[in-house]
Amino acid sequence: MREPPAEPRPTVLHAFIRGALALLPLWAGAVPAGIAFGVAARHAGLGPGTAQLMSLLVFSAAGQMGAVSLLGADTPPAVLVATVVVLNAQLLLLSVTVGRQLRPVGLQRPVVAWFLTDGAYGIAIGDGPLSVASLLGAGASMYAAWNLGTALGSVLGDTLGDPRRFGVYALLALL
Repeated sequence: MREPPAEPRPTVLHAFIRGALALLPLWAGAVPAGIAFGVAARHAGLGPGTAQLMSLLVFSAAGQMGAVSLLGADTPPAVLVATVVVLNAQLLLLSVTVGRQLRPVGLQRPVVAWFLTDGAYGIAIGDGPLSVASLLGAGASMYAAWNLGTALGSVLGDTLGDPRRFGVYALLALL
């Protein structure tokens, strides 16, 4: 009996798009969390542009919420940075795993590191053999959702009032 032919490997673009689309269900959590961050950032005194810049450059829900919660307490900058680093320590272990599986080279390394989140990894690894393209697609999708949520929250931040009445700061424990 002949074995069926193996499925061809998807193209890089196809794998990227598959990763991005596979992450779409996680937007249901990422966008509201981004909104919560945007609202909390505005309440902590950050302008919409600064809150958005933070999301574009830091891209860490836990780290950003932790930093924003400390901003209102006049925390020294070194403590803010240390808090963000500690809240993202799990990414070091995840990056070791990804590095062993993918062996990214050249510019792939910083790009994969930038878009690496636990959600993106879980989606990409669950969609078949892990590839740089599928991981980047999932990571880029998460990045878009987080930044969309931040933009909405920072624009709505002034209209919603004190975010504590909505439990926004309780999200830190969930992230």
